[in-house]
Amino acid sequence: MKGSVAQTNVRSFNSVIFKTISRSSMIRLGFFFCFLVFSSCSSVQNEQLLSSQAEREKPEYYFKRDMWHSSCRHTHDTLWMRDVSERFIRFDETSLMRDTADYEAFRFTYQESRRLPVVIRLEKRGDECLLFVKKEIDDWPSTIAEIEEYPPASIGVSKWNEVSALLDSIEFWTTMPTDSCEAPYDYNSWLIEGKKDTHYHLMHGDNLKQVNYPDWWKLTALIKGFE
Repeated sequence: MKGSVAQTNVRSFNSVIFKTISRSSMIRLGFFFCFLVFSSCSSVQNEQLLSSQAEREKPEYYFKRDMWHSSCRHTHDTLWMRDVSERFIRFDETSLMRDTADYEAFRFTYQESRRLPVVIRLEKRGDECLLFVKKEIDDWPSTIAEIEEYPPASIGVSKWNEVSALLDSIEFWTTMPTDSCEAPYDYNSWLIEGKKDTHYHLMHGDNLKQVNYPDWWKLTALIKGFE
């Protein structure tokens, strides 16, 4: 009788130990499975991030190559295209050409003589008009220039309309990037981009027509006033 009771107790004890070990193993297995799923998701996200970053580092991410054809030199200015693309990467600027969101935007990129690059972007989302200003600042003697970014500011619909009207007056939307090379050499430091919903357009400063010089001066003075 005592031997039977002892044997029963041993079986019960072994059963408890087995259940405890099984439960512990299942928990560990569950944690291991979750770890594998998380690692897999993280790996996919990292690959997508690296892939998108690699795409952004290509000049074609921001522009089409034909937009940089010079009709007076009969060649593609790939050096300037690459320079502006790298500038947009440093300034953490989006590609207006690829942006299909429902809003309007103008971006002015320029580097006049003896000055550091400036990027000014205007956006109109509904009734709200915003100004974004980014400037490269001289951090001498460091060889790595720093970017100074101002907080977004509201400019009001009237100011947006003024910029838009001046762009219309210099025939921005109808002047193709490769149309002409009439403007003075200093103007080629200016690049103007426009976006209306899915429509994108680009104009180089050196493609400005001579008849539009007065309104160009008004426009550039207005844009530089945003700095």
